[in-house]
Amino acid sequence: MLKGNLLRIVGHTDRGADRAIFLKLYRTLVRSKLDYGSVVYGSAKKHVLRALDPIHHQGLRIALRAFRTSPIKSLYAEAVEPSLEHRRIKLAFNYVLKLKSLPRTPCHDVVFEAPLSDFSADTKSEPNLVANTFEHNKNAKINLNTIDNLIVQCPPPWEEHRINVDISLTEQKKENTIEGNENVDKLAKAALNRASCSGKLICWSDLKPKINAYINSVWQKNWDAEGANKLHEVLPNLGEDLHRRGEGAGRKRETAMCRLRVGHTMSGIFLLNAQTFKTPGGNTSV
Repeated sequence: MLKGNLLRIVGHTDRGADRAIFLKLYRTLVRSKLDYGSVVYGSAKKHVLRALDPIHHQGLRIALRAFRTSPIKSLYAEAVEPSLEHRRIKLAFNYVLKLKSLPRTPCHDVVFEAPLSDFSADTKSEPNLVANTFEHNKNAKINLNTIDNLIVQCPPPWEEHRINVDISLTEQKKENTIEGNENVDKLAKAALNRASCSGKLICWSDLKPKINAYINSVWQKNWDAEGANKLHEVLPNLGEDLHRRGEGAGRKRETAMCRLRVGHTMSGIFLLNAQTFKTPGGNTSV
């Protein structure tokens, strides 16, 4: 409640912070609390998990100054903020991949050595973390066998083995030339998009871009099904720069542009014209 009131003060229509700052505050103060422990409670019943959605939606409404009647999926697209369900899938993905790289932890054998049927034997319950993540892993086409183990060695490896440094990127870069920089960028981007590197094992964190791309593709597929949505007509592809066109012009103009795109035409035009009206108490309101 205290954080909600703080966000309302910061998000005042006239003198509040802009959208970019406000969304950072929301993700830091509120969403981080919702994410905490999601790998544990993420296998709860869907109707139980839906109890957290109003908190997420309220934060986005305050950030965007959207009305209660604004479609939920429009809030996600306008704020470029996925639903809590997609967030839980992403965090569970990261947890399982990191756990794969730590074979000495107690949870590793429980997750990767036990038969998958043990996790979904009870048909009355929802699929738990392991079964749900493995199902998404098939769709994302991530090879878990390419993940290297993170084992702390004693003594450190640099005291026992000679470290061979790969200078192929350095050789490609020609000093003070644009061509050399472009070649280095192409090689670096190509390495991020590859599931493996010439049969060598890679760190689990190198697969994060692929996880993000998969989550975005699932989100985009759900957004494509919203053909009748007013915002979908002007924002068919999620993550476009359309939501940034009002930034830097003041909180009131950002609010007006958001309401226009979502579909509240009269309210948006009212704010753009900077009109005011008298309330019964004689105060001026916007």
